This record gives sequence, C-alpha cells and structure tokens, in this order.
Amino acid sequence: MSKHIWNGPEKRRYGRIELALTMHHRLCVRNTKVLTNDWEIAIIEDIGVGGLRFSSHIPYQVNDVIQIQIELIDISRMLKCTARVLRVRETLYKMNYSSAVEFINVHDDDMKDIGKIIDQDKP
Repeated sequence: MSKHIWNGPEKRRYGRIELALTMHHRLCVRNTKVLTNDWEIAIIEDIGVGGLRFSSHIPYQVNDVIQIQIELIDISRMLKCTARVLRVRETLYKMNYSSAVEFINVHDDDMKDIGKIIDQDKP
C-alpha cells in the first residue's frame, strides 16, 4: 500500500476503519438517467458512518448514484442504502477500481450499527 501525505485540511466528517467485508452494489442513476443494473459483488476496503471505499471491476463515474447492500453478520441483518460516488481510482490490478462513496440515503439505525462496528474495531 502506498502512503499519501496530505497537508491540507481533513475533508472527512467521520472516522473510518479498514474492514474486509463483502457487499453488493449496482448503478441506479448516471447523469440523471435512472438505470437498473444487475447486482455486483465487491470487497469493502474501509468504512465509516458517512461512507465507504470498495474494490470492484466496475468503473463507476464521479456522481453516479449506486445502491449498496452489506450483510452485517454481527447483528444478523442486511444494511441497505444509497450512495454517491466521490472518487474512482484504477488499482494496480488491471480492470479493478477503488471507489469512494458517501451515503446519501441510509436509515438512522444502520448508521448506528456502522458506528458500533467501528467502535468494536478500535484498540
């Protein structure tokens, strides 16, 4: 993993933790056009109550709106939300992309559950 030094102000409103979980995602809005794509599987790289970063073979575009489903095994339920793509970077592995998203439609209980997962993982 490469290190990136950022000397500017922190843009994140919430902390994140590195966490390897699987998730499902699909594109639902691109350039104001509503789409219904098939569900794809991806690996979460890190997560916070405000959003997450995941690795996938799908090259999303900034401002795409996607649907996300994450199975939270610890609490035996499925988190479902909508997110907006903030950043997409091609990884070292060809045809794989790291996408950062912010949650734009997530239930309060789901936000609390994500917060609990983050708190559990802190040293």
